[in-house]
Amino acid sequence: MKKSLAAVLLVFSCSLLSAEKLADYPEIVRPSSLHIDGGLLYVIESTNEVVVYSLETHKPVRTIGEKGEGPGEFPRTPYLKILPDSLFFGTFGKFMYYSMTGELLDEKRQYALVRLLPVSDRYVSLSARNEEDTRFRMVNLLDPDQRQIKVLQENRMEQSRRRGIIYAINQYFNIDTHAGMIFVADSSLGFHISVYDTEGRKLRTIHKEREKIRISDDFKDKFLQQQMAHPRAGGEWRVVAQRYKIEYPRTFPDIRTFSVSEGRIFVRTYRQEGDAVEFIILDLEGSILHEGFFPVFEEGSLVDTYSYTFSGDYYYYLKFNGKQEVWELHREAY
Repeated sequence: MKKSLAAVLLVFSCSLLSAEKLADYPEIVRPSSLHIDGGLLYVIESTNEVVVYSLETHKPVRTIGEKGEGPGEFPRTPYLKILPDSLFFGTFGKFMYYSMTGELLDEKRQYALVRLLPVSDRYVSLSARNEEDTRFRMVNLLDPDQRQIKVLQENRMEQSRRRGIIYAINQYFNIDTHAGMIFVADSSLGFHISVYDTEGRKLRTIHKEREKIRISDDFKDKFLQQQMAHPRAGGEWRVVAQRYKIEYPRTFPDIRTFSVSEGRIFVRTYRQEGDAVEFIILDLEGSILHEGFFPVFEEGSLVDTYSYTFSGDYYYYLKFNGKQEVWELHREAY
């Protein structure tokens, strides 16, 4: 135990030594996610605007979209997938392709209510169906017209609102695409990622045995407080806390979030040391390249935060400077 703790502290100390502040970003109001490509930093704001910065000058290059229902506008905060020759934005009810220089190329109605991503000339999406107190989440391979070709994977999740219960920590089930492949992370199976080709054939399964992390009473109290203080979801959580009994599993899921880019798989876990959280970085075959703790923008946050990204040999993240009231961009090598 002492040796393990010492190793964690050593890794964390080395990480802090490699951290550096790059610049202040006074234009940022409330960041939702970060992406990096071709020397540009894409900051998706919760105000439904995308601000593009030069990583050389740290000055805004352009903005993409704005809040609204019209062409090129985002009715809700979008998610971004950077493709080799275009930018793909998905949002509620539609998705859009932009050129690398910010011009709207195409906009289509999106039938998937949760998440849809392009893969070659097809799409992959998440959907759900309910059967009594059980909710089934599915990964679907779609043709260019978004018609279902086949279900690639299914996940069973118990639904208990009808019985007055809310599960605070659900198993993670999500998709990403990269290099003509589909990646499905399903923490109900452990640290488990399935990889498919565009025909829906399973190429490989990435599975790692991980030490389980117990959910403490202290975590439960702090987690609920942070959820209710959340600027966007706090109101809903306050209602939930009044109406339902909130239950937690005994241990955390093995995967908290994941993404795939630059030939690597980035998995965030629930393991946390102070203001730093654990990431496991793998190659596309599933071999572990790096394990380490990296800071999140909200110190000690128990609520999911996404104002970070990996690019090259660096981890980039935004941190709010309360004294100066400005977001700062930091990075550290790993």
